Amino acid sequence: MSTEITEITAEAVRQWLGIDFNDADVEANIDALIQTANAYMVGALGENYPKADARVIQVQKALIADLYDHRELSDKVSGATRRLVDSMLLQVRLEMRDQDEV
Repeated sequence: MSTEITEITAEAVRQWLGIDFNDADVEANIDALIQTANAYMVGALGENYPKADARVIQVQKALIADLYDHRELSDKVSGATRRLVDSMLLQVRLEMRDQDEV
């Protein structure tokens, strides 16, 4: 049985963050984080970014986890995480450009 994710979901985010309960506040916060991650992807990759790309989903999870874990303003972001995110986004951006040229 395949559990392939076609785009980031609230259930996937709760599982990623280790949240095993759900109430209105949790749901509202998760929805806001997903919207933020989607807006980030649009800004980084464009309107038609590949929502089902495993790298995109992983970057969204990383962004959401960072936003969730550091809900207060903070400039503490791992250099390794920043490089990984930048690299994945660059890969997807280049692939999207190649598809547009075909």
